Amino acid sequence: MPRTHWVPKNPYCRRSKLTKDSFEKLVHMYFMEVINNRTRSQCVEMLKWGTDGFDITRQSMSKYFDKIGQLIWDNFIIPTDPLYKSDDALDELLDFVYGNIDKVSHRHNVAYKFLEDSPRNIKDPNIPVQRTLMFHLLLERTKVIRGYPENQFYLEFSRVFFICSSLEASGINMKSNYEFYEYLKNKKAHNVCTYILLQILEEFPL
Repeated sequence: MPRTHWVPKNPYCRRSKLTKDSFEKLVHMYFMEVINNRTRSQCVEMLKWGTDGFDITRQSMSKYFDKIGQLIWDNFIIPTDPLYKSDDALDELLDFVYGNIDKVSHRHNVAYKFLEDSPRNIKDPNIPVQRTLMFHLLLERTKVIRGYPENQFYLEFSRVFFICSSLEASGINMKSNYEFYEYLKNKKAHNVCTYILLQILEEFPL
């Protein structure tokens, strides 16, 4: 008797208890957390909304988010720029975000191409500052979480890198966070990133 073809209820994460639809909402929230400056607890609450809402603990959400970040790191960042195997590249980038240095080395190509000519943050709120999208997202994220936890920065960087790469492929100017927020008004930024990541996870599930 021929075997019955088994179709997983979640093609994106084989051992997940979440349904396909719920996981797609979770991935959307993965990007919304950064793009909309949400806390992890706010994201948990937002997933409960509506008739198709569902419950998930903060700890479970963090595990899923970390797995996604690790997949991006292992399959996109390290193969593109092996220098990031060394902590020096991340330490330099973090020093730049915190304002301890003026620029990152051009040899760290993954970050440099999105940070080239990025002006330092000006603390006077009356002075408009145009910053690159990567710098803007990394800086705003550290305000929400009050500094990057030790050994977690590479996962946050992975997410921001994926956002920048996805939107660059869609034609957005990576050197203007103003253009990014124009793009954000109709949620194109969330949708583009979510669509691309789900396509990847269908081929390479967690």
